[in-house]
Amino acid sequence: PGEAALARAAARDARDAVAALPEPLRRALSGSLDCLEAFLELRAGAPDLALARARDALAGLAADNRGLAVALHLAAALAAELLERFADALAHLEAAAAAAAVAPPLPSVLPALAHRIRVLRRLGRLSAADALARDAGTVARAHGWSDTAQAGALSLEHAMVLRDRGDLDDAETAALAGLTRVRLGDDREDVVRGALALARIRRDRGDPGGAAEAAAEAVAVATTLDHPWLRALAAIERDPATALHHAPDPSPLAPTATDLAARAPAPAMSPAHARLVRTAARLAAADAALRADAPLASPHLHDALACEQADADAAGRLSDALAAGVARAALLRTDRPAEAAILLGDLVRRARDDRHRRPFLVHAAHLRPLLARLDPDARDALHQLLGDPAAATDEPLSAREREVLALIALGLSNQRIARRLFVSLATVKTHIHNILAKLGVDNRTAAVHRGRALGLVD
Repeated sequence: PGEAALARAAARDARDAVAALPEPLRRALSGSLDCLEAFLELRAGAPDLALARARDALAGLAADNRGLAVALHLAAALAAELLERFADALAHLEAAAAAAAVAPPLPSVLPALAHRIRVLRRLGRLSAADALARDAGTVARAHGWSDTAQAGALSLEHAMVLRDRGDLDDAETAALAGLTRVRLGDDREDVVRGALALARIRRDRGDPGGAAEAAAEAVAVATTLDHPWLRALAAIERDPATALHHAPDPSPLAPTATDLAARAPAPAMSPAHARLVRTAARLAAADAALRADAPLASPHLHDALACEQADADAAGRLSDALAAGVARAALLRTDRPAEAAILLGDLVRRARDDRHRRPFLVHAAHLRPLLARLDPDARDALHQLLGDPAAATDEPLSAREREVLALIALGLSNQRIARRLFVSLATVKTHIHNILAKLGVDNRTAAVHRGRALGLVD
């Protein structure tokens, strides 16, 4: 890191020297140089060149050179992933894992499996990703690799799968274990990725202090790397509220003068890396605005999310499409609730089968008011994703909620209900909000009618 130009010059010198060697040695070392240069192209943000170089080298590689085959397949897979050619990436990762798993197995099977888990997660195939992560953990333990940096990277990818499934406690445990292990290695990029994963999980869990601590580590390590895109990702996580200021082309519309004044100078990065940063910035900005209940924090936020959802759907990135779409629905809930409900209904059906719960859980408070507008199938799907225990039992109310509903049926105002029950007005409003959500209605009168039909009101 930081010396890419020197590395390329060294590779050119090495290739000139190798050309003068006898044939068997020249062929062997040429393959190694092809692999190194493929990774150099990746570092330089040229995945198309990296993919072509790796594939050319694989075509001329001897069948018994397993270690080099694994490395070349990994380089090709990483390049294909950056190019959003996910089927090609999975094919190369499967080939890498197969080559590494032949007895005696190579430790490089772990990064092959870790990268495959990540691609499956990005495609929204969470069940497959989770199963693969658990199998990979078994492989690591069986061969005594559990405490290696490679096993740490594997644990970090599993943590992100658990996060997408809404299992945030297990996700944080896996992320902490993974980050501890990758710190033992010499790949600082993995440390940054691990710290970013931990920061995101902690923010989802409602731990801003812990998230800030992890983000600070990501920023500190990223500043030592010659990767503008990685520094941008760390800056986004450090301050999600200003995330769009760190992204190239932060919105599909012309920025305001205020936006231009606040935005950091755009770092030079490849189109593939710029796409990663843009996605992270849009999603982080939306999460920050919704957590602060300030959806108008950026006048172009909804339009940016609409572009992100369309881009992600076109590329097959279901995880990002769901995150962007759910944030859009949450932003639209007040001013355009009918449109928000239609959007949400489509999203919950797409997320239900693979339990893609995270975006719905994070924005649950903003989505529940839309329950009454969903059709029964979509409403049941949202209840399942939110983990509502009463999802399949006609939404029975708690004893206190039934008491409040009975007083509403008597025509009492919120203030009179508060005095009758000796609670605050805010508490009454919270009960009524929950009653409307559980009964799937959007006003007090409808709640009374629904309650009577269910036998909840005498």
